[in-house]
Amino acid sequence: MPEIIDWIDESDQKLGEVDLDKAHNEALLHRLVVIYVLNTKGEILVQVRPSGRLDHSSAGHLGLNEDYDVAASRELCEELGICDAKLEEIGRGTYDGIEPEVEEKRIRHLYRLYQCKAKPRQLRKGEVKSAYWADPLKVWEEMKRDRENLKYCGNFKHSLELFLHPR
Repeated sequence: MPEIIDWIDESDQKLGEVDLDKAHNEALLHRLVVIYVLNTKGEILVQVRPSGRLDHSSAGHLGLNEDYDVAASRELCEELGICDAKLEEIGRGTYDGIEPEVEEKRIRHLYRLYQCKAKPRQLRKGEVKSAYWADPLKVWEEMKRDRENLKYCGNFKHSLELFLHPR
């Protein structure tokens, strides 16, 4: 069954409803939430995707007419089994880039960035291969050397910069 999402403009105003595949195939701007899970040492949880590429702690598309806060809580619970964390919105951004995992397609996301302190409970099979704690500054330095987005997902690079330097 196709996943239907909101197609939006740069001001986050709904333009219509589209299938997620169509949004990716045609580079239509759509909504995303990104969550960074932190531990008491200030490290971030880095997610290892089934492909082996590294990604933010948790992220996902908003469902049709879904609220950002609701989507962030849902994604965190679905992907990492963290269902009771207090989420704090810390920034907003727009990502426009080519993603190897999506058949080298141009992906366009308007996203809200959240953080919380928690521990992963249960990783979602088929979506999250593993996860580990890392110093965000060290991850950022390593990301700079991955110019082709082969090791790190492109939106992870974009959102980590916003996480480190909120505006």
